[in-house]
Amino acid sequence: IKIENSEEIANIWDKFMKVYQNRIEMNLLNFYFNILSLCKINEAKEEDNVLELGLGTGLGFSNLKNLSKAKIYGGDISPEMVKEAQRLNPNQEISVINNEDLSKFKDNFFRNVISNYSLHIVENPINMLKEVKRVLRKDSESKAVFTVWG
Repeated sequence: IKIENSEEIANIWDKFMKVYQNRIEMNLLNFYFNILSLCKINEAKEEDNVLELGLGTGLGFSNLKNLSKAKIYGGDISPEMVKEAQRLNPNQEISVINNEDLSKFKDNFFRNVISNYSLHIVENPINMLKEVKRVLRKDSESKAVFTVWG
């Protein structure tokens, strides 16, 4: 299947949301917890910011916000996924985000950027990596961690 653009990606994930939530998302949590461990998320301070890209319906995000003192932001390209993530995680900074355009965030804003299984489904992964590099702080505590399928 050839994906033409980000809008098409969002539409596919909107339609797939219930299947993903009921059959797949739980199975990805082991990888998710490995990401959090690699980032040393439990060492993040209150003044730190952490971004999760491609958060799906927010199952992992629920754990992330309990493991860290940092301010947590999350996003997904699918409006349906975001609605469900907001329902599961009320009063959290969750929004529709195209992983290739993080312009709503300032340079050097995040201590950590994590992405569990979304780098391989964006239209242009290089653009996503460039944007993550831009918003990631430039210090030894900061890390971006990705998992990919395959």
